[in-house]
Amino acid sequence: MVARELNDPMAPIRIAAAQLGGAHTEERLHSALGLMERQLELMSRRLGDLLDASHGHEAPP
Repeated sequence: MVARELNDPMAPIRIAAAQLGGAHTEERLHSALGLMERQLELMSRRLGDLLDASHGHEAPP
């Protein structure tokens, strides 16, 4: 169950955004979600680089 939750870290944020509703609120939340998704993507890449380095592989540039 925990692995499923960690597989989609944005799910709780999407659920909260859907419950808030409202057009103006939706626009701001959509923008914030986009920013968070980009940050999660960057963090995921960095974590992958660290894991590769810990196993003796070179990280891509």
